[in-house]
Amino acid sequence: MSICEIENGENPQYCSNCGWEFVYFLSKPNETELKIYRLEVENAKLKYENKQLKAKKDLDDISEILKWSDEFGLGLLTAAGIGIGIHAAISATAGKTQE
Repeated sequence: MSICEIENGENPQYCSNCGWEFVYFLSKPNETELKIYRLEVENAKLKYENKQLKAKKDLDDISEILKWSDEFGLGLLTAAGIGIGIHAAISATAGKTQE
């Protein structure tokens, strides 16, 4: 199992999702090796979770920008439509007074 908890088939060298390099012990590791490995795993998990949170925040920020730009764009179209309407009304009124 990888850091991101995705199955990667039999004997992979690294995870295709999170990039975790799998470690294979040829013999039973001693306590120091196990402690180092566990620290590396914990560190990699924290980095991966951080990366996921940042990606989610970036996606939320982009969604907010798109929402704002849609509202702003609609406001511009509404203002332009009102401007065209006012121009048409003034033009129509000006034409009638000259008749």
